[in-house]
Amino acid sequence: MNGQKPLQTLQIIHFAMLSGQVMFAGVLFFLRDEITITQTDDELANLFKILVPVLGFGGLLGGNFVFKSFMKKALTSENIGKKMDTYRVAFLIRSALLEGPSLFTLVAFLLTSDVFFIGFAIILMVIFTFLRPTAAGIIQDLELSGEERNAV
Repeated sequence: MNGQKPLQTLQIIHFAMLSGQVMFAGVLFFLRDEITITQTDDELANLFKILVPVLGFGGLLGGNFVFKSFMKKALTSENIGKKMDTYRVAFLIRSALLEGPSLFTLVAFLLTSDVFFIGFAIILMVIFTFLRPTAAGIIQDLELSGEERNAV
């Protein structure tokens, strides 16, 4: 990863993705009275109240499924570089599959001004925070040997 420790790169990407979600949520929450786009009817809000949890849990489950399938592929590789590349791709896909529903939830808040959506977005962001890459997590997920651990 361009001479930089792979873990540092992944942590920077994770921080940037999380920061974007938090800043977007903050702007929408504090400016909610000024930027409500339309007067929404209850039908749209009710649709979002079904769609948001489905997308949120779907993104979480789908991301974990994809991540685990990539980890199975990585475990078959003997090369630590290929293992780390596979981990990086799996991490990015899992993160994107959780970030997307979070941003959709924030847009639902923008359209409806229903605080339920901010609460659900916060839950998704907390889950996203716990997915932060760590050396111990990478070592465990990739089942790295003694000398391979130094590459993380």
